[in-house]
Amino acid sequence: MLKLSTRLTNIASLVNRGDNVADIGTDHGLLPIYLVSNNISNKVIAMDINKGPLLSANKNIEENNLTDKIETRLSNGFEKLNIGEVDCAVIAGMGGSLVANIIRENINIAKSLKYLIVSPQSEIDKFRETMRDLGFKVIDEKIVFDSEKYYFIMKYQIGLEEELSLKEKHFGRILLKKKDKTLLEYLQNEKRIYLGILKQLENQMKKNNSDVYNDVYNRNEKRLVEVRGYLTLLDETIDELL
Repeated sequence: MLKLSTRLTNIASLVNRGDNVADIGTDHGLLPIYLVSNNISNKVIAMDINKGPLLSANKNIEENNLTDKIETRLSNGFEKLNIGEVDCAVIAGMGGSLVANIIRENINIAKSLKYLIVSPQSEIDKFRETMRDLGFKVIDEKIVFDSEKYYFIMKYQIGLEEELSLKEKHFGRILLKKKDKTLLEYLQNEKRIYLGILKQLENQMKKNNSDVYNDVYNRNEKRLVEVRGYLTLLDETIDELL
């Protein structure tokens, strides 16, 4: 039996049983194989922009005797997907701006789906804001720790999302309401990281406090304000979750 990573297992858990799925950026096809093997989905279209991952996916699909239920397509995002072929799409393992661009550039297809499951790996706050602006609202959300890294996983459907606070943009409205334990661990880890960044910046500013290093000093000063602001946000959020 195929064993998925914690991240992919949690992504799979957000797929409604019986729904057909498009896996955008399928890589080795592990998620489609898992969905079909565990009778979560009857049909999955595994899509990737690169030929190499699709060759690997095809090999894995054949080894699991699932060629009748999993189809692979060379595709840039939703490009080779037709409206009505699937119920939902999964987009994971990419930066937030790339995930947002895939959705934005194929908005008609994205909005034809019952829901989207996404796991952006960067720019989480901007991504949440973009999804709201595009007309999507989050209906479920998870955060998981896998391979020494935290991942946010979000389930969206078409709808009006209320305006997001700064905390909700960074950390997720649903996770905050749940007082999610893994979110608390993430916040505490972020605080440790940013306290280290703060110390580095303060040390650099002491060394560069001269006309020669004026530009560097100004850049560090701006970054220092940002880091202190984020640390304040972390402290406030941690207090609310404890």
